[in-house]
This record gives sequence, structure tokens and C-alpha cells, in this order.
Amino acid sequence: GLVTFAKALGGAMWVVNPCRQVYSDVNLPQRGGGRLTQVGYATLQGHLIEGEERLCASFQPEQRTVTLTLRSVSRGSGWAGKALFPLMGGMQRRFFLDQIESVVKGVSGAKCVGPKECF
Repeated sequence: GLVTFAKALGGAMWVVNPCRQVYSDVNLPQRGGGRLTQVGYATLQGHLIEGEERLCASFQPEQRTVTLTLRSVSRGSGWAGKALFPLMGGMQRRFFLDQIESVVKGVSGAKCVGPKECF
């Protein structure tokens, strides 16, 4: 199992969200000699949001680029999740940007190009 933690109200409130990895593909060959690695996880009962998220890294040797894609399909779960879901947009965006930032920081010499250069 996998658990994510979310904090709100400046850290005054914490939420534990259970998840499970549902697939992982490592170093798959792509057109043009590229490689792709991806992992997907889904929420479990007790999570405020129900859905799936995927993080994918694709390397294209001709352009010497790595593209990170983060995809989320979700909705509120249970009465609390459904009530709070419209307010979670900013928290989810920060969560996704933190994931991308962690990957970029882990790669020497990497830079991020995207929405507001990611951070």
C-alpha cells in the first residue's frame, strides 16, 4: 500500500489518504529510440478523493529531452470528499507541482519548462 498525507490550514489539519500502485512500466521502448517509464496509482476506501493518477517520464534521444506528464482523474469520495472537493483544487495543484519538482531536483542539470516553469 501507499499513503499520501495532505495538510491544510497552514499545517493545522492533516489528512491521511490510502492509495495503491496499480501499474508500473519501466524503460519501455518508444519510436525513435526513446524510452518511457510510468507508474499509476489509485485511491482506496477512506481516501477523500476517488480516482487515479499517473506519472510518466519519456526520454527522446534525438531532442535530448525528458518529458514528465502527470495525469489525474478524480472526484470527491463520500459525503466529506464530495463537500470538500471543490475546495481542493489549489491543494492538488501544489501536490502535483511538488511531485514534478522532486523529480527535476533528482536529475542533475535538469530544468523545468511548463506552466510558470513548474515552480
